[in-house]
Parts: sequence; structure tokens; C-alpha cells
Amino acid sequence: MSKLKDSSKYAYQGLETNGFFLKGSLPKDKAIELAGRDFSFQQVEDNRVGCALMVVRIENMKPWNIPLVNIKYPEAAWLLDKGNGDYLAVKAQTTLSMLPALSMSDNYNTDIGDISLNKNGENANVIVTSRKNSFTVELNEPSENTEFDKTLINNLWTRNKKGKYYRIPWAPNEAEGIYQMNCQITDDSLGKNVFGHEVMWNEKAIYFINRRHSCAPSYADQPFSEVQ
Repeated sequence: MSKLKDSSKYAYQGLETNGFFLKGSLPKDKAIELAGRDFSFQQVEDNRVGCALMVVRIENMKPWNIPLVNIKYPEAAWLLDKGNGDYLAVKAQTTLSMLPALSMSDNYNTDIGDISLNKNGENANVIVTSRKNSFTVELNEPSENTEFDKTLINNLWTRNKKGKYYRIPWAPNEAEGIYQMNCQITDDSLGKNVFGHEVMWNEKAIYFINRRHSCAPSYADQPFSEVQ
């Protein structure tokens, strides 16, 4: 199946009113447990590979452009880095009402979560809570503006609870506003629970405002062949 470029071909259209993207790394053996031994990763240093967390609040979602349908929900996705903006989602959280949709349509390994993210001026905060674990981070804009890599997700795969791989047709749309921010993580028990090991998160994250969300139902696909 070829990559979809025309946004009109994406069944799910909405707006990511707020978004958070943070990269990090974890031991390669832990990543292999989550993704499978044949999977290739973006290696950041000896025996460590890249990972990431994306949190978004989606509004005005209209599946298949159905009139009068206006779905809104938050979503957190825990990712392993394949390189060049390509990721494999190994776990996700969302609200109870959206749990069946993300599990069946996107084939995420999905769990219930309480999610909030807000930006107020130069400051922002993100909280993801699932069962007894949480991820909490406080953010602030640096005093000096510097150039930074604005790449979020170009291609997205998921792996469901049974270990089967799927690909989600995904449009790498640009955000109306995108900021590099300093981040202070005050609780990462959820990240450790998801990845099975403490994550070495980066000191800076990306926060973005109003990014068009365009995707489509997932389909079975192996991610290995596209990784060098």
C-alpha cells in the first residue's frame, strides 16, 4: 500500500489543538522485548536506542467527514524510534470512551488514561495518568531562541497486544505554532512501567499548537523492510 499524500484520502480528520513530543533513550534489550528481535532502531549510543512520548488533544474529529459528528479526545502514545521520523507505538492511553476505537481501528496496545496538557504563555504542563502510574512534566520556553529539529512523526506503526504489526496512514502536517521548551519531569513512573526500564529523557521537548490531524484505519504491515 503506497503512502497517502492527499489529505482528502485520510478517513479521520481533526485538529490537534495542543501537542507534546519528547524524545529519550532506553537500553536496546528492553526495546527488543517490546518490538521484536528483527526490528531496527535509531541507535543513540552504545546499547541504547531512541524512544519518544507523544501526547495530543484532538478536537473536531470527523470520521469520513460525517456531518454533525464532532469527536474530541486526548491520546498519549509511547514510541520506539526507527529513525527519520518513523516510529513504532508500543503502548497508548486514552479515555474510556475512545478505548475501543483506538484499539480496533488503530490497533494500539491501548489502556485507559487521564490526560491533560496546557500551554499558558511561556509555560506548559503535561500529565498522563494510567492506573497507579503517572508521567508529569513542567515546561518553560528558554530565554534564547535557537533553531531546532521540528520533525514530529512521518510514519507510524503500531503493535497490538498480540504482537502483530500494523501501519497507520499518517500525514506529517505542520503545526500552526511549534516551540522548543525546557522540561522538568517530576514523575515518570508511567514511562518506566510502559518501557520496562527507566528512560533517559531529553532536557528539551517540543510543544505545538493547532496541527491538522489526518490519518486512516491501520492495516497489517511489517516495518522491517524500510529500515536500513
